[in-house]
Amino acid sequence: MKVRVIDSIMGSGKTQFIIQQMNEVNDKRYIYITPFLSEVERVKSNVKNKRFYEPIQRGKGKLSSFVNLIKQGKDIVSTHALFSTANEEVITLLKLNNYSLVLDEVMDVIDIVGIEKDDLDILINGKMIIVNEEGNVIWNKEEYNGKKFKDIKVMAQHNRLIMSNNSLMLWMFPVDVFKCFEEVLILTYMFNGQIMKYYYDLYNIKYEYNSVKLIGDKFELIEYEDGKKTILDLINIENDRKLNVIGREKFNLSYSWYNIAKDSYLEVMKRNLNNFFKNKYDAKSKDILWTTFLGSDDRIRKALHSKGFQSRKCFAPMNSRATNEYSDRTIVAYTVNRFINPYLKNFFVKKGIEVDENVYALSEMLQFIFRSGVRNGKKIQLYIPSSRMRNLLLNFISK
Repeated sequence: MKVRVIDSIMGSGKTQFIIQQMNEVNDKRYIYITPFLSEVERVKSNVKNKRFYEPIQRGKGKLSSFVNLIKQGKDIVSTHALFSTANEEVITLLKLNNYSLVLDEVMDVIDIVGIEKDDLDILINGKMIIVNEEGNVIWNKEEYNGKKFKDIKVMAQHNRLIMSNNSLMLWMFPVDVFKCFEEVLILTYMFNGQIMKYYYDLYNIKYEYNSVKLIGDKFELIEYEDGKKTILDLINIENDRKLNVIGREKFNLSYSWYNIAKDSYLEVMKRNLNNFFKNKYDAKSKDILWTTFLGSDDRIRKALHSKGFQSRKCFAPMNSRATNEYSDRTIVAYTVNRFINPYLKNFFVKKGIEVDENVYALSEMLQFIFRSGVRNGKKIQLYIPSSRMRNLLLNFISK
């Protein structure tokens, strides 16, 4: 397996390059995986040299359709959500059919399983699960038909679960899926700060870096470059001390900070947003893009939104990627202070994997910023109240 990370700044032409390549190559079969259905349609309509098929919801579901398309050796385009359900049958078929994988943006390859400690103790002490030497969780109670641990049973039976220190259960995308492909092409930016990079390091998967550049009328692979010069003159970072004081401490505006913040602090952040949008720039709803943590009950977003920018059309999730939906927005607020989940960080560190939280945070922030007008070469006004996040961006663009 050969893995090539096409690590190029957003808007540089990664997708155009791959579409160009698929139009030029006749002797390869492709599976193209993207976050959004809109991008599925883009691939289907722009690749003229091949016909891409999309798994459809019929009879036994989309996964069954995906399996049938692989059996037929079709070129396939689908979403991260469907690909993440790949099972042993998919693995077996992929080994037989010589596909190349195009992964448009990194996918979620590891996550914490939400299970209470008491329930975990029941599973372990009752020998409902067994943890082997590699940490894989094996389901050990075949006659179980209850609802409480149904999801755990299914994930374990599909080799999706690992245990760390008998206290943390993790869902892990099976690395064998990637190993079935002749080549893997990952289209992203700042791969070295992303969870998927640590996952590949964990399994000792080697990868090469390239960037993409338009040379003449064709997109070409070039040696890696960070591409930041394309945004130097497009971003004006708000430096109003009164607006920024709320984020002056290192952990202010992090997820844990928001969850324990007094209502008065949330009210300050709400007023700051209103001042930035309305008093500073008299922005209309159509100009505004902002984000914060969502959480299970959406409490934080609801506490911060205000008349004029409470519309869902002004808000995008902080992990938004690969969408042009907000590319006309020029007044942007990024009200979060990103850190890797400490449990995931500790898991990788204990495995000897070096984790850089600052590169991770910068990468995530840049992905969001590039949902705005920046991706179309428009100048934006950017409010980043967290001093940590603001300095990460300032240091990046100034070097």
